[in-house]
Amino acid sequence: MVGITEIYGHWFAGRSQSESAVSLGWDRKTIRKYLTPAEASGTALGEQSDDPLVEETEG
Repeated sequence: MVGITEIYGHWFAGRSQSESAVSLGWDRKTIRKYLTPAEASGTALGEQSDDPLVEETEG
């Protein structure tokens, strides 16, 4: 089963939501649901976040 950490892994690698959805087998809207908080915190596609909640999901 694909976890949320894999979604963030794809995002930090610079992949789009559509690319991540196809690769992971999830709907694009589901990917967006999990990435919206990271984007709202100011983290851009392809960059790591300083948000401890995002770091917590990574590892």
